[in-house]
Amino acid sequence: MNYTDLQLTKISASDAAEAGLRCLYESAFPHEERRPWETLSELPAEFSIYGITCNGEMAGMLTLWLFDNEMAYIEHFAVFDHMRGSGMGAAALSKIRDLASPLPVVLEVEPDGTTPFAARRIAFYSRNGFDAYDYEYIQPPYSAGLPSVRLTLMSTDPSLDPGKIASRLHRDVYGVI
Repeated sequence: MNYTDLQLTKISASDAAEAGLRCLYESAFPHEERRPWETLSELPAEFSIYGITCNGEMAGMLTLWLFDNEMAYIEHFAVFDHMRGSGMGAAALSKIRDLASPLPVVLEVEPDGTTPFAARRIAFYSRNGFDAYDYEYIQPPYSAGLPSVRLTLMSTDPSLDPGKIASRLHRDVYGVI
């Protein structure tokens, strides 16, 4: 399939919900790995929601944090089921990397063996230029009553210090020091 018309468009949480992206977000990520939708519009300027469109059709979404002179962090990335396996995700990641350039891009993924899809996700990101860190990383809870989650950090720049990445994410994304 041709993805030359693939676009990333910054949108508000209400526009994203109207476009069906709230349903995608809530179905693609377990409760403990996502923040309440209502809080997305309250996040600082470093945070943005992007709609992914191709040939005028909504294809997916991502939430992205841009930390000047340090890194870009993909908090959530999802493509609609009917578009998965078509190359859409790889094309979108390429656009994300272009958008973030020259910053390295960081993300979290389930460790291999923890879910039926973890190995596939890690392989997908590896094919698209991400390296996994051998680092014990824990995602803090998004809100009271939710558990912390063991995840794997991946980055387009393996020379980054995973401890520094974790500290930045914990402080600025999750609000923990």
